[in-house]
Amino acid sequence: MNKSEGYDHFPGILSSSTPEESAAKFYELIVPLGFSGLVYSSNRLTAPLIEGSEIVRRWIAHFVERNYFAVDPLYAAARKSVVPQFWYANQRRPQDSAEQVRIYQEIGEFGIAKGFDLSIRDHEDEASLCFYCEDEKVDLQAVHPLVQIGALYLHECICRLSAGGAAIVQPTLTTRERECLGLVRDGLTYAQIGRRLNITERTVTFHLQNAKQKLGVSTLAQAIAIALLHQRI
Repeated sequence: MNKSEGYDHFPGILSSSTPEESAAKFYELIVPLGFSGLVYSSNRLTAPLIEGSEIVRRWIAHFVERNYFAVDPLYAAARKSVVPQFWYANQRRPQDSAEQVRIYQEIGEFGIAKGFDLSIRDHEDEASLCFYCEDEKVDLQAVHPLVQIGALYLHECICRLSAGGAAIVQPTLTTRERECLGLVRDGLTYAQIGRRLNITERTVTFHLQNAKQKLGVSTLAQAIAIALLHQRI
């Protein structure tokens, strides 16, 4: 699946009738990218949503049983940032304790090669996601932007379902804000956007910052995803 195909397929998640169905649809879409499982948890759900292979499910059960939430350094880092926290089996970081090193030894012993943790925050909602890959050849740097967009569709769907299915009202973006977001989505740099629209890079930054503020998000990926959801770009 390439990026344009991902943009086309992810909106289908919004037609789900339950959170479980939305997670299942999302998982089906990321399997071709090399992912073996995911966990989604949020302040709107009483229990996490888990999708994945038997290996991933066994690892998650082990992780919960050992209460590794309390000591996993990357899980904690992801909760504090919208930047993905990448991890790898058998990784050893100088700052990690022996117990923290052991977590990533164990994940390798279970047969999982790598993955990343991600946090989503918007308005009063907060969600955490963890993605798992059994195939060590998966290029996380190449696929994680697309997966992040899909995660935002999943989060949006669950927020809607939790609100009784009502559409979440979003503020109106200006024409320039929509144009700048659309061109960022298409891969243009701020300088290229400025030349395309005949405005300065500083003005491009201004429009993008305004769009993020209006949509209540912290990153351009989140702003693009929400704008796509509501057909604003």
